[in-house]
Amino acid sequence: MIEFTEELLQEYDALNKKLLDKMYSDLAEENPLDLSRREIMKSVLDEGCTHFCQSFKEKEFDKDELLEMTDSEDENNNTRFDIDDVDFKQWPHRASQLGFLSRESVLSRFVFDEEDRIEFGDDGNDGQGKDSFAISFSASSQRGYYPSNRNKANQDAYINGTVLTHKFGRGVLFSVFDGHGDDGDKCAIQTSNIVEEECEKLLRSYNGSADMESYVQKTFKDAYLKANSTLEENGYGETSGTTATSLYVTDDKGLHVANIGDSRCIVVSKNGEVTVLSRDHTPDREDEKERIISYGGFVMTSAEYDVMDSSIHSFISVTSNINEPLRVWSKEGKFPGCAFSRSIGDMNAKDLGITAEPEFMSSRIGEEMDSIILGSDGIFDFIPDQEIAEIALGEKDTGAICKALVGMSYNRWSESEERTDDITVIVIKLHLPC
Repeated sequence: MIEFTEELLQEYDALNKKLLDKMYSDLAEENPLDLSRREIMKSVLDEGCTHFCQSFKEKEFDKDELLEMTDSEDENNNTRFDIDDVDFKQWPHRASQLGFLSRESVLSRFVFDEEDRIEFGDDGNDGQGKDSFAISFSASSQRGYYPSNRNKANQDAYINGTVLTHKFGRGVLFSVFDGHGDDGDKCAIQTSNIVEEECEKLLRSYNGSADMESYVQKTFKDAYLKANSTLEENGYGETSGTTATSLYVTDDKGLHVANIGDSRCIVVSKNGEVTVLSRDHTPDREDEKERIISYGGFVMTSAEYDVMDSSIHSFISVTSNINEPLRVWSKEGKFPGCAFSRSIGDMNAKDLGITAEPEFMSSRIGEEMDSIILGSDGIFDFIPDQEIAEIALGEKDTGAICKALVGMSYNRWSESEERTDDITVIVIKLHLPC
């Protein structure tokens, strides 16, 4: 048994202070807004809850101050704020009245597409006499919440069921885009628009000279690279970018997926099995890591980079936080710090092997399949595949599944962190003849 002597406790205190000083130093450089928020929280906790509540009650507020403190987009609702109505015994249950998100604010950040349905079949509409089947689908997106930036825009975008026709048939396009960086919302929206426009244009010109799988892959690749070059031209993509996961469902039951980043596409079978139709692009994948190193980049955690000998560019192993992700760094300094190995945009990382080339997977709709789910990492980071399958199989309505997945992910994220990122999901149900 360890005896905690006064000397040992002092040593621990000194070590703890050293680590805290380093954390604050890193935050001051990498995320000053988060550091400011932490300092405010510390000052409140140091004062004590009773002192804080009393000083809050005694303070007089004008309308502008109240609008800054509350997060509702309804100005009239903010002007009705009355501090005398705040029951501090319920703290923090009613903390939304003091500037946190209320239930109404959370709902106002939720976007939802009602269920739609598209039929494929032998009725002559597609002129191919193919086996009949149908798909029903919905999409939803929950804007995240950052205490240090409460008005941060939703940086996710999606394409939900765009029908694309060509000389020999038709198909339906779905995509999810998860932006990052200061201009992440612009990157995701512009990429979404370009991918939809380019896919429609390129597939319309399909003449049958190549097999459909190869042509769809080339179409996705050209569309993604066009989006990447556009973000470079307009300046949004210098230090910002987006993931991109796209699915094209063809009238001959083909499933064609293109992917960049860590958004994901999965298939849920009727027996509950899950098949992943995309591979996450992160620096801990050996093939991705090898490419980055070949371009001269470093792959390590932030803590590991801090102890690297910069004079000889050699890596000194340290014990770091097991939850800290591997990131991509330059030999020229501690940047860009990407936790992904492929993206559209992020031009400052392209020389380090962060490519905009997508990976592809193709499959075919089988009788054993129940549904297909595309989502940003906000879904898959907090809900295991098996639990996603149970939710998908437990509901027939795709809208209900979307709401269940987004709600569960949002709640779990809120329980684990002070902030929540944007969360987006598309759910597709497959309807095959009995």
